[in-house]
Amino acid sequence: MVKKIALTADSTCDLPKELQAKYNVTLIPLTITMGSGTYRDGIDLVYTDLFAYFDRTKQLPKTSAPSPALYQEIFQRLTDQGYEVIHLSLDSEISSSYNNACFIAKDFPNVHVIDSKNICGSVSLMLIHAGEMINAGKDADEIVAELERIVPLAHTSFVIDTLTYLYKGGRCSALAMLASSVLVVKPCIEMRDGIMVVGKKYRRNPKQLIKQYLTDMLTGVEVDKDAPIFVANTYYNEELAEYAYSILKYEFGFKEVIIVKAGSIISTHCGPNTIGLFFISK
Repeated sequence: MVKKIALTADSTCDLPKELQAKYNVTLIPLTITMGSGTYRDGIDLVYTDLFAYFDRTKQLPKTSAPSPALYQEIFQRLTDQGYEVIHLSLDSEISSSYNNACFIAKDFPNVHVIDSKNICGSVSLMLIHAGEMINAGKDADEIVAELERIVPLAHTSFVIDTLTYLYKGGRCSALAMLASSVLVVKPCIEMRDGIMVVGKKYRRNPKQLIKQYLTDMLTGVEVDKDAPIFVANTYYNEELAEYAYSILKYEFGFKEVIIVKAGSIISTHCGPNTIGLFFISK
C-alpha cells in the first residue's frame, strides 16, 4: 500500500496559497514581536505593519522560529491522518527552525526533515518539485533523496535597497552600512551553502539594475527554462517585480515565472524595495 505524503515547510518559503492547496502543503508560521505584541507570519500581520513600526520606533521587529510544541502539534495531526511527512526547513544557519523540527521529528518515524539551506522562493521551488513527484506516485524516500540532491543546486539572491534592516538585525557590519550609504550602492546578497554573502554592488537606475542583476545571476548557469523560476519583492517594488517578470518571460524565455510579495519575516530582515530571484539549476 502506497502511503499518503504531506509536505510541510516554514512560512518563510512564501509559497502562494493556490500552490499550497495544489500540493497539499502546510506552512508552519514563524512569529514576529513588535513592542508587546506577537504575531504569526502570514496570518496576523502584513509587511506594511512592520515597516510602519520600524519607521515609528527605529526598532527592528524580532523574529522567532516556530516552537517545538507547534511542530509537535502539526506532525502529530498529519501522521494521525495517515500521512508520511516531508518537512522542508528554513536554512539552519540563520534560524533554529531546523533544530526545533528535528528535535520533534525524532519521535516520528514517518517524518523527514530536510535543511533547505535556503529561504523564500528556493524553498517554494523545492516544494513544487516535491509536489510533482508525489503526484507522479514517487515514495517518500525517493522524494527525500531528490530534495537533498537539489539543495546545493538552488540559487537564492536578492538586491537590497538599504542595508539598514540587515544592519539592525546584526547581519551586516557598521562599515558595510556606512560604505553603502556613502556610495549609494545597492548590494546583491547571495546564499552560498547556507551562508549569506555579499555579491555584486549596483549603482544603475532601477530598471537597468534589474536587467543587469538578472543577467548576472543567470549567466553561465544551466537552467531548465521549462521549470518555474521565482521572483519575490517587498513593499514598494511591484513595478520592478513586474519588469523582472517580463524580462524573464520574454527575453530569457522562461515558461513559468512565479512572482510573489515576500512575507513578513523576509521583509523584516531585508526592508522595503528588495527584490529577489530564486531558481534551481540543472
